Amino acid sequence: MIECKEVVGRIVRSLKLHEDGPYGPEVSIDFEDGTVFTATVHNRHVLEGKLMRDDGGEPKLLSQCMTPSSPH
Repeated sequence: MIECKEVVGRIVRSLKLHEDGPYGPEVSIDFEDGTVFTATVHNRHVLEGKLMRDDGGEPKLLSQCMTPSSPH
């Protein structure tokens, strides 16, 4: 389990579940303050969370949390 404390207390605008995201299944949460949190299940068995802000142009990564890769 990983805990992403940076998203606590933010107001959710929308939540999307993507079966086929760019890197595998993904949950995307848009917040009222313009930030976006994504949680992706990668094929390499790493759980990753990102908090981003898109002010136009390329989104800016504000925070990232990730579990280490597991040996197979």
